[in-house]
Amino acid sequence: MVPLGVFLLGPGGVGKTSLMKALIDLTIGSGLRYAAVNLDPGCSSLPFKTLFDARDIVTVNGLMAEEKVGPNYAMIEAFTRVIAERSKIFNSIVEFKPEIVYFDTPGQMEVFLFNRQTPIFLSEVSGYVKPIGVFIMDNMMVKDAGKLVVTELLSLSFQLHLEIPIVTVINKVDLGIPSDIDRMIKDTEYLINKVLVEKTGLEKDLILGLIPTFRDIRGSTRVVYTSTKIGSGIQDLFNIIHEVFCACGDLT
Repeated sequence: MVPLGVFLLGPGGVGKTSLMKALIDLTIGSGLRYAAVNLDPGCSSLPFKTLFDARDIVTVNGLMAEEKVGPNYAMIEAFTRVIAERSKIFNSIVEFKPEIVYFDTPGQMEVFLFNRQTPIFLSEVSGYVKPIGVFIMDNMMVKDAGKLVVTELLSLSFQLHLEIPIVTVINKVDLGIPSDIDRMIKDTEYLINKVLVEKTGLEKDLILGLIPTFRDIRGSTRVVYTSTKIGSGIQDLFNIIHEVFCACGDLT
């Protein structure tokens, strides 16, 4: 069976690596053979063992020192070099024979999302794993209706650009999220009314213009609420991820 390939996606600071560690712990507890792939050449440390580590190819700090360039260029160039060595990732997966592979992506999400090599990498890696994305946002990104809309657009951009199934996660719920967040996600009319109350001027007009269009494109979606601090929602996320294996699996 082709293993499942889980890509942890999202902006820096939302808890991608911590959530990946929690999923790995659950995978171990379930008796499944896993592999972890680090695609972030800029990270300083990882709380899990890796089958492949981008930093064995190049590091952002090393590239900055070697070529006398700034951090943004170094991050883009380092990631491009890592993806150029993708055959090493594929060969490692074939040799190790995991049942599930977790991919930790760069904290600067645009480095992964918009790099010209990413679509090529995903197309080729699909021959070795069955890819699914986990788009992670945190509590601060959904603290009001307007921010929720912007975050949903980010999630949709990942799905459209990467062309893989996406599960959406709201992480750090222990720090507090709006009590009506689930209704805002599921009920478009309710979300529109919230925007009318909370926003004004051009911001309100832009958000109201966006909602019907992207909700029609996105359709219904399933959102998982997680907290690695208190361990909530991890099992739900683990179960939903594995539904992609089932012919009847439905991410909505």
